[in-house]
Amino acid sequence: MGEKICNDTDCLYEKRQKLRSIYLNNKDIIEDSIVYELMQKVAEILKPTITDIKEHSPSKEEELSIKEEDEHGKRREIYLKRSDIRDRLSAIKEKGDKLLEIMTL
Repeated sequence: MGEKICNDTDCLYEKRQKLRSIYLNNKDIIEDSIVYELMQKVAEILKPTITDIKEHSPSKEEELSIKEEDEHGKRREIYLKRSDIRDRLSAIKEKGDKLLEIMTL
């Protein structure tokens, strides 16, 4: 899903630039050590999309299935195992559990 988002948004900018700063609620996320708060906000934003993907996935409990059709009618499916998501987020322990809870994964 992340790769698809990157591919679909590449055309929004003429050239890539380096991210110099990022703020959440007028606070610098690096200087104020609020990266996790940003992750929670992103999880909340993605929750409706993830819910929609789950509803249309044939194996709702095991994986997320994203179907794509390009402008030439070529179709492909991307499968993302829920266990892989849990494994990756387990690296940040309770914080990962909270993100999974927010996204209902």
